[in-house]
Amino acid sequence: MNYASVASSINTSLTGFENLASQLNDVSFSSVWSGDAYTTQSNNLTQTIQKLKSEISYIKTFTSALNKLQEYKNNKESLESLRSQYSSLANTEENASARSSLSSQISSLETENSNLKSSIISLLSTISGISNDIETVSYVPQEDYKAYAEQISDLYNWNEQGRLALLYKDSLFNYVSPEQVETELNSIKNQYNGRNAAVNCAVGLMHIAAEVGKKIGYLDERYDGDTHYSTHNPETFPLSEVINGTDCSSFVSWAVNQGAIGNFTTHSTKDFKTVGNPIAFNVARPGDIIVSNNSHVGLIVENHPEGNYFLVAEEGGEDRGLVVQKRPYSSLENFKARDLSYVYGENATIV
Repeated sequence: MNYASVASSINTSLTGFENLASQLNDVSFSSVWSGDAYTTQSNNLTQTIQKLKSEISYIKTFTSALNKLQEYKNNKESLESLRSQYSSLANTEENASARSSLSSQISSLETENSNLKSSIISLLSTISGISNDIETVSYVPQEDYKAYAEQISDLYNWNEQGRLALLYKDSLFNYVSPEQVETELNSIKNQYNGRNAAVNCAVGLMHIAAEVGKKIGYLDERYDGDTHYSTHNPETFPLSEVINGTDCSSFVSWAVNQGAIGNFTTHSTKDFKTVGNPIAFNVARPGDIIVSNNSHVGLIVENHPEGNYFLVAEEGGEDRGLVVQKRPYSSLENFKARDLSYVYGENATIV
């Protein structure tokens, strides 16, 4: 959809609205009504004119938001192209000038889009009443007004549903369907069960989110040595529809539930500190967890006791989102490992 074209079409129709408001100002009931009847009709007409002017203001605000949204969309496309050019240039002295120029253009567009985003959200927040008010205008003889009102109402509703802006109500499901996510996760659970299902579902969801994040402009970190990748980030790219939250404990709770026997209800970091049995780092297995005294929890994806480190799936903070990353044992002084065998229907091993 070209939002600027929609805005132009709306503004053209808006001229008729403004002419109508002007014409209604000239209407008089003095030749037909008198006394209280005249007062009532005049008051009704005055209220109608005020309401119509209010709707005109709503609509102008909406078209302004659409025009800014088109700018935002154009910038996103430009950013994708510039990032592609930047990544294709090797980091050499010969390419230094070109890379610097591209980096400057990328930074400028990112700043511009950040400002546009704030402006769009502000504009849209001022027209929250349009869907409730749009049909209350009376004394409008033209039939096309009703159709136009419905069009504006539809556009507003589409924005509320995330079908226009995809800005302040961002969501994984704005980019991939719930059915697609469910199908991929079910495919994993058809291949694995128990702790293996938990780990592979956690990693699988990250793959889905990271690929989407890369397409829409979030940097997709990948380090093959540590199999580290990120969705960038849960605050601006939430997975809450899938995992019922965006913090560390929500993610781990969701992941464990994919392989749990029955319904695993532990959801807070406080409760994770006592779930299962404490175990030594070197015997922890994929699907077990590490929990810190400072209220952080992660899901163990791999354990490498020969190298004294874990690979852990966890919520990595506002700037990095969901990540799988290397966690040396030496960096986990405030953490305990806990065996979740009973959760997966296994015999727990207490060390």
